[in-house]
Amino acid sequence: MTTINQYYDEIVLSHPDEAREAIAFLSQEMDRRNCKFGTEILPTFLKPVFISQEERKSISEITGHLMSILDKVTRLYFSHPELNEFFYIDKEDEEVIAVDHGYTKNVMISRPDSFLVNGSLRFVEFNCDSPAGCGLCDTTEEILMETAIFKELASRYKFHPQKRSGYLLAAILEAYKEFGGKKEKPNIAIVDWEGVRTTNEFQILQALFKKKGYETIIADPRQLKLVDRRLEHKDFPIDLVYRRVIFKELMAKRDETKDFIRASREGKVCIVNPLRSRLASNKSTLAIMTNQKNFRGLFTEEENLIIKKHIPWTRRVIDMQTYYEGNQVFLKKHIISHKDQLVLKPGDSYGGKNVSIGRETDEATWTNLVGSILSNKEDWVVQRYVDISEMTVPVINGNGIKMAKKKYNINPFVFAHRYAGSVARLSDQSVINVSAGGGLVPVINYDIV
Repeated sequence: MTTINQYYDEIVLSHPDEAREAIAFLSQEMDRRNCKFGTEILPTFLKPVFISQEERKSISEITGHLMSILDKVTRLYFSHPELNEFFYIDKEDEEVIAVDHGYTKNVMISRPDSFLVNGSLRFVEFNCDSPAGCGLCDTTEEILMETAIFKELASRYKFHPQKRSGYLLAAILEAYKEFGGKKEKPNIAIVDWEGVRTTNEFQILQALFKKKGYETIIADPRQLKLVDRRLEHKDFPIDLVYRRVIFKELMAKRDETKDFIRASREGKVCIVNPLRSRLASNKSTLAIMTNQKNFRGLFTEEENLIIKKHIPWTRRVIDMQTYYEGNQVFLKKHIISHKDQLVLKPGDSYGGKNVSIGRETDEATWTNLVGSILSNKEDWVVQRYVDISEMTVPVINGNGIKMAKKKYNINPFVFAHRYAGSVARLSDQSVINVSAGGGLVPVINYDIV
């Protein structure tokens, strides 16, 4: 039986003129609808990742469980001080995250990175500080659905668009209500540095929030002031902050953002994600989860089974003995001698920065990197390599169309521990990231008509 991917490719290749027109339409509409990354149109392709409703249900169940597990790991920071070294929190940061943020969940907004391996998702990291993309993804999906290619596809398949941005708004309002917010329509501030490349997405979200009846501004945290026990931006009173500014960047400029930090510390405004979500952003959390010889008792049997199935073996890069596939190993020696099975990552970076894939790194460079990390006691993790999924996408080839093979990962949005649709990132490279020259496409759910 022809799969939806095969059928899509057949339509594209048999209608090259229509495909070229659709690619031009996609670009024009993304420009018109402000779907940009910085000043450039967001790189994308004329094909989404398709998942069945059954696959969607599976992703929803797994991501809900994993976010609950991750939330538990962040609480361990406060109840199990022997684990604190995994989080790399300095004293000044600790004073900020120790403050109760006014609602139960430490992570309300997340976008984990995963690869599809033998029909099952393997999660290699969790983006929980200020993950982006749902507004851009919604817009891209809307435009794709308007193309002639999709209209022909709709004769055989029924699609279920995801309103990811709507789920985002629902999650931050849920936090506001639990925080004790009384206003039916709270004023919202989307907070990040002025001039960041994601400003266009802020504008897309701002328009949606306003359409739903919520007055919304985009504000630089340096411009926020605590006035009469209320956080304001140029006389605009703020009830609810959708925080997009990254924690470590915020703390690096704490002298310039002191009113915002003070408002958080004193509970004067509801902030989502809370600053405490910083705990979940370090990749060492995966080392706590997967070190079941030492930490199995921290999780239920069901949680341990989910971890074993969906999270690859991960360890902090320190000079120690540990277990790998049931065998005790000296970690330094193991990393050096098994490089083709492993990946090295900075614990607290984002955007794929400085990730080293063992099988794509020469032996001398790999060995020197391991030695440097250990001698300087740097915050890095080593992780079992996960096979990278591939898919075909249509690209212009002279006057025609060809199908190009791309590597991709799937990034589910999980808001308030509920699945809210996914985005996928594509690249020619194994380290996949839009900011590093890749592309973004929506993940679309389908049924056979």
